[in-house]
Amino acid sequence: MAHLVQHWIPRLINPSNQPPYWALGRTRRDHAPYLTVARNALYLADYARSLFDRHAPFQPHLAIVMAVHGARHGHRTAVPVTYWVDKTPLNEFHVATLHAAFPEAKFIHMVRDPRAIFASRKQLNIDIHGTPGNPFKLLHKIVRSFRVARQDQARFGRATYRVVRYEDLLNDLSGEMTSVRAFLGIADHETLMRPTFSGVPSVANSSYSLPFSAGEVLHHSERYYQRVLTPVEHELIESFTGRHAQELGYSLQPKGLTSKVTTVTQYTLSRLLES
Repeated sequence: MAHLVQHWIPRLINPSNQPPYWALGRTRRDHAPYLTVARNALYLADYARSLFDRHAPFQPHLAIVMAVHGARHGHRTAVPVTYWVDKTPLNEFHVATLHAAFPEAKFIHMVRDPRAIFASRKQLNIDIHGTPGNPFKLLHKIVRSFRVARQDQARFGRATYRVVRYEDLLNDLSGEMTSVRAFLGIADHETLMRPTFSGVPSVANSSYSLPFSAGEVLHHSERYYQRVLTPVEHELIESFTGRHAQELGYSLQPKGLTSKVTTVTQYTLSRLLES
């Protein structure tokens, strides 16, 4: 519990390394929301064990959710809660555990063109470490995520598990969000049509230095990967992800094993020459 408190307090102050900060408001003489969260969470830990008996692995996390809710709304227990939402990267690899604990939960699995994912991660690694990094772990993770998207949608059904393509959101934001709202059973709201954090317009989370404005969906950024990837990187991405990406509607061509080995060799040699 103490570890989770230490993790979440900074996240609630600086959730995405960009404005807006202080998601619960700034501390004042008569208002200390982050101290309130810490105290509430530690106090609610035992209560969560009895309240969420069948959710044993998640009791501390649910105590955090209740603590944040209490810091936002005080003791106004009549504040309606339709859903508790958890947005954590790589959660798609733990759906069986999550569904067993929360059988009424609904899952939205976001996928994206693997070329855009690869380019974004490459740019981020260059900015932080000065090198593109090792791509093979990322490519295996993309393949696994794509495979899980199709398998779990078939396993749990479209009424429980929805796969959303990032590009479809950019191309038809209104139509896609209308479909997602119907899937979740929630009302329309202006914050569903623009990037926000805690309801406040925020700058899009991007690895690229593009002219983003708070609350703006920058549609043309999706093709920016074409400027970042080399021809051999394009081949590498298709070799690893082509079949799985094509099954999700992306225009990548599957490659055979021989082509994959050749491309890996070419990529490795090109990296050696660069160094």
